[in-house]
Amino acid sequence: MLFVLLYPFAGLIPGGKLNMKKNRLLIGLLAAGALCQVTGCSLEKTAANDWEGLYEMYQNFFKKTYEQTNMTIDFYHDGVKKEWTEQIRDNTCHIISENGDIWAWLNEVDTKIVGYQLSFEGSDSHYYIANDKLYEETYKAYIGRLSILDDANEKMEEGLDYEDREKFANSTFSAEKKDLGNDLTSFTCTIDTKAFGTFKGSSFVFHAEAKEGLVTKVSFTGVDLGDEDTMSRHVFKITYNNVSKIKIPDITGWEAGNYESK
Repeated sequence: MLFVLLYPFAGLIPGGKLNMKKNRLLIGLLAAGALCQVTGCSLEKTAANDWEGLYEMYQNFFKKTYEQTNMTIDFYHDGVKKEWTEQIRDNTCHIISENGDIWAWLNEVDTKIVGYQLSFEGSDSHYYIANDKLYEETYKAYIGRLSILDDANEKMEEGLDYEDREKFANSTFSAEKKDLGNDLTSFTCTIDTKAFGTFKGSSFVFHAEAKEGLVTKVSFTGVDLGDEDTMSRHVFKITYNNVSKIKIPDITGWEAGNYESK
């Protein structure tokens, strides 16, 4: 019986604490939507100069994108080399990288399964894990890698220590949404703070572009996964309605594994 932890595959699965991030994001969006329905107001901002306003603008800008279930996400390291691709169709996803493939799907009796076909140092391995939590962490895994602002907000919700609160008080934040014409919009935020290690104590710029409310490109400079001392430019390119069907592998003969979150 294969026993598997998530973290050995952190370099292949583009995300970390995905379930918590996605749940908090969706709860926030649902709450905002419910309030708007009750009051009839528009919560849409086009500019902000504090953290709360910046984060609200980010949530609104990405709401429609995170709801999509037919899309392809390509991730480029340093904006040049494509490291992985995630294809999503309905409740199935397929992550492709130079180290192999990962699938997340529901079988004929709605059991949530994650399958791995990986190659390391010339050795191939095939196994699957039936686990609801692992499925939620793998399906739409791109959100966990892209949502660096959710990482920062999570730290805020957990509570900053005295030193970081002082740093945060001296931080500057700005965000702007622009109408570029022809149903094109952009969202740009700049954060200058030493309160979050994620930003390495320097100015952090997060930029996204959208067509008809769907994000098509995101770029920011952040730490490399698994190497907090290395900074690189992360670029995501997203296209929609181009996944006709995801072919699920035949896992007959594959080894069954267990899962435990880190």
